[in-house]
Amino acid sequence: MLYIGVSRIVSDVGLVFVSMPVGPQRFVTSTIGSQNLSGSSLTMLAFTNAVASYGKGLFMPAVTHGAKIADVCPKGGRRGVLAGIVFAFVAGSVISILYTLYLGYTYGAFNFNDYPFTRYSKSGFSGVLTQMNNPEPPDSLQLTLFGIGAAVMSLLTFLKYRFPWWPFHPIGFALGGTGTSVRYTVFSVFLAWAMKFLILRIGGAALYRRYSPFFLGVLIGYSAGIALSLIVDVIWFPGGGHGIHGY
Repeated sequence: MLYIGVSRIVSDVGLVFVSMPVGPQRFVTSTIGSQNLSGSSLTMLAFTNAVASYGKGLFMPAVTHGAKIADVCPKGGRRGVLAGIVFAFVAGSVISILYTLYLGYTYGAFNFNDYPFTRYSKSGFSGVLTQMNNPEPPDSLQLTLFGIGAAVMSLLTFLKYRFPWWPFHPIGFALGGTGTSVRYTVFSVFLAWAMKFLILRIGGAALYRRYSPFFLGVLIGYSAGIALSLIVDVIWFPGGGHGIHGY
């Protein structure tokens, strides 16, 4: 459900990616209570941080973007887009895992001096130790807030699709409490919405479709710039790369 929710936010707002303020691990412990989970269960739950936690392991938002790109492809080439996504996912996963293991065992992963390796990788298991030493019952307050949030989100979504004049987008309610993520992206979101509004007001849907390739080109150019910086770091700055892409 979290994968679907995050992908929906990305597709509705137009963000390149988005992270989750609360992971599924916390939801499980709040619902069941850490006192009702064995140490082995808590440990196994911590390992799931590798695929569903900070957000780097979420591949469905990328697939959502791929599906949008497939819309503008000729019908005969849409299967090729899906095949390309599958190939890129498999190849990227295998190569990145093997290369990360190689670097970790060769130079020591802690020497990477990067947040996922130096701090975040330990925080999940530190949390497990805290839950073992201080077991807690189910968190009724968080479950109540979860229910209220789900009800309000359902109402806002209904109003948006039922009444065209409704001014408040439900995604704003979902992103309002994410703090840093909103501060980093709010200007870009409103700038994109302003440009879309002006294009539709001036030239209508026809002009909007004409300018769509421009915005796709911006994304491709950003990705190409990151890839180029990676190549430069690998060749001229091995072991001392530059943080171009913060995600």
